[in-house]
Amino acid sequence: MNRVLVTGASGFVGGHLVDALVRRGVDVRVLVRSRTAADRFREQSIDVALGDLCEPDSLPAAVANRDTVFHVGGAIAVVRYDDFERVNGGGTRNVVEACLRLPQPPRFVLVSSISAAGPGTRGAVRTEDIPPNPISRYGISKRAGEIAAEAAADRMPVTIVRPGVVFGPRDKELLVAFRAIRNTFVHVSPRRRNPPLSYIEARDLAELLIAPAQRGRLVAPSGSAPPGTGDGYYFATHDEFPCYRQFGQLAAQAMGRRFAIPCVPPRPIPWCIALTGELIAKLRGKPVVFGRDKFREAIASSWACSNQRAREQLGYQPSASLLDQLRATVDWYLREGWL
Repeated sequence: MNRVLVTGASGFVGGHLVDALVRRGVDVRVLVRSRTAADRFREQSIDVALGDLCEPDSLPAAVANRDTVFHVGGAIAVVRYDDFERVNGGGTRNVVEACLRLPQPPRFVLVSSISAAGPGTRGAVRTEDIPPNPISRYGISKRAGEIAAEAAADRMPVTIVRPGVVFGPRDKELLVAFRAIRNTFVHVSPRRRNPPLSYIEARDLAELLIAPAQRGRLVAPSGSAPPGTGDGYYFATHDEFPCYRQFGQLAAQAMGRRFAIPCVPPRPIPWCIALTGELIAKLRGKPVVFGRDKFREAIASSWACSNQRAREQLGYQPSASLLDQLRATVDWYLREGWL
């Protein structure tokens, strides 16, 4: 791994991955759409390729002369649900096809999601050998990206990583929950019987992603194992699986609060909020922050996914307890004036 391309480098996870690669002295190229983001990377002496996952003609120059491609780019919030498939499924296929046109295709590390695997059974921890069963449009689109990478596994080396909920410095998603707990002492849970959840700190995820580019096992060619299972797949999660209520208590402790009051609204209310959020987002032409797709995942039975394979094959281990990592995130929010 000497010359790499990172797609989605201007995003939360991609930015942390670029930081980790630069610290190692790796020759990094980033694929970005925005000229503002391009200028920011150029100021750091990082090679920039302007392009878009959904514009195939912009990708050959980005992947040229790269021995490793980290495909982090994708959509996590959209105006229309069809955009999930266009970006996460179709965009991944476009990058894969650009790689396959090279005389020597690069090692391909796809950053997917536990949403692509789907929820597990309550009381059990999901492993990579259980066939995927995504339940949301987002999860289905991330699984479509995995399928595109699987289809190329007989022509280039492919590894697929499925992170849990990613948090840490620069994260804006969980910031909303932190602010609510800090200002009101209330943490909203979507259901009374809370599912266990999988989290991973962004810097831990960056280190984990680099490992399979060096020594991870590869996805087997199609037909040699049940689709979406087996070697070359890795869940990226912490050892701890707090439910919504427990996470609220951890977040409160991280901010120096003694507790957070769990609030579980009647089931129709979140569905109405989700539907209203979708309608408002469409009218404003902005991505849906909380819609039916997210709520469908929020009330699933379990999102506890095992990190044992990543530990054994990649040498991964969480750098600290979940509480200590949340404290470090809060400290960053405070320093930057976000909280």
